[in-house]
Amino acid sequence: LLNNKLLYTELLAKLGLPTPQTQALVSQRTYAGEVPTLRDSESIQGFLRDQARYPLFGKPIDGSLSAGSVRITSRTGEDLHLANGTTRTISAFADEVMQRYPNGFLFQSALASHAKIAEMAGPSTACVRVVTVNDGACIRPAYAVWKLPAPKAMSDNFWQAGSLLALLDLETGRIRSCRRGTGVKTEWFSRHPETGVQITGHVLPLWAETLDLARRAHQVFPEFGICGFDIAITPEGPVIVECNDTPAHMLYQLAAQRGIRTEDLAPTWDGVIARQKERLAQFRVVQKAGLKKRGIRRAAS
Repeated sequence: LLNNKLLYTELLAKLGLPTPQTQALVSQRTYAGEVPTLRDSESIQGFLRDQARYPLFGKPIDGSLSAGSVRITSRTGEDLHLANGTTRTISAFADEVMQRYPNGFLFQSALASHAKIAEMAGPSTACVRVVTVNDGACIRPAYAVWKLPAPKAMSDNFWQAGSLLALLDLETGRIRSCRRGTGVKTEWFSRHPETGVQITGHVLPLWAETLDLARRAHQVFPEFGICGFDIAITPEGPVIVECNDTPAHMLYQLAAQRGIRTEDLAPTWDGVIARQKERLAQFRVVQKAGLKKRGIRRAAS
């Protein structure tokens, strides 16, 4: 369910948690309820000409690492204007979506950034990755990093050239450090290399609300030990863009320049592991009892 970007965001929205509005789904075999479903290239073209509300964000329904994502800023006649500065004709874009994404493609309303976020990172959506844990005692945040997109990037994923990654103080939302690149090519910045605005030392807006939203979203699926939420901070408040059930911690390790089994973080992971082992043991007891009960019934019959 978490891997299905349509079902997950629609579920959270139904429960009152803010998510991007889905304008349409491209799929030849999926039923999407009240969400308009586009079955072929012609219906995609009609949507982009007549129904779409721009700016628009598109992504595969089951993709990862922002592969295939596109931010369409506006339309002029038959041309779509993309965030990377290029244009595509509506017909060519629609044909490509049908050919490349047979499992489905989402069109959602692109999110505007909070004024303080836009001042530092530019107009594109810059999500905060909040990783939460459930160790049995409570659901709480473990760490957070901020993904700043390059000026002409389609999304904020760190693999895109020019994107930045900032390490955040979990308690306050203060930006502790900011970097670009990996390995020996890493560059550190106190100011944004494109906008020139000071980054380190600033506090992200609506921080308490952002952490609270991550907690509540994890509570929808408390059986998960670890979740990684991508949250956009907008003028209306934080919005959950996606959830990663296996966040892998790569972003944190790049931003912090250290591993995750450190003196301060190791107890967190150990607590999650202990809870999951306990849950597995309980499941095996129940499973064994069920098998025994079914065996007795078979013998009686």
